[in-house]
Amino acid sequence: MVEMDAKVPTEQVIRDALTLACRAPSLHNSQPWRWVADGTRLHLWADPRHAMHATDHTGRELILSCGAVLDHLRVAMAAAGWESVTERLPTEGRPDHLASVGFLPVQNVTAQSRLRADAIRRRRTDRLPLGAPTAWPTLHSVLSRAVTPYDVSLDVVDDDERPRLAEASRLTEQLRRSDTSYLTELRWWTSPFETNADHVPESALLSSSEAARVDVARRPVADVLEIRG
Repeated sequence: MVEMDAKVPTEQVIRDALTLACRAPSLHNSQPWRWVADGTRLHLWADPRHAMHATDHTGRELILSCGAVLDHLRVAMAAAGWESVTERLPTEGRPDHLASVGFLPVQNVTAQSRLRADAIRRRRTDRLPLGAPTAWPTLHSVLSRAVTPYDVSLDVVDDDERPRLAEASRLTEQLRRSDTSYLTELRWWTSPFETNADHVPESALLSSSEAARVDVARRPVADVLEIRG
């Protein structure tokens, strides 16, 4: 266990940081995480109650979602004047205990730290296809350097591999058309916004015309759900 400085953030600082961190993206806004505070540290747990077993049967998307909220916590705490010290998988035999986070005070909050926290507030999910980036070789190099400190690799699908990706996407969509468990789960998580504000409204999904703009399937279940747009 990492030893921390005796000075710890106040409860309000922690609450504010968690409020911001929980704006992190997750599969259908399922937010499959749980935070526990013990007085000096925050503990991140995977929350099986919010797992999407039909859509994400391997749990990969759950882990990615929890990684996003952990990243957002670190960003939020940095903007509040605290450096995060993270211990991943701190409890042997408990893979659902994903991280334990302690905090060290920093003397100065950089403008970059504040900008990153502000970016969390501005972020929105947009399911429309992205435009082609300009100066791709330069951007590729920048992105590769950006992820290196986090033990993350960046893979690029070359143009000549795109047809294979599109075919895999098409086959997956066909399989899911007859997957009752998947369809039931999708309907639950795309219930009307007025019924549950944590769910994704059907209106946020792509329309037929929007989905047809790219060869990689973007509609979760074509011709099964009525999708407005």
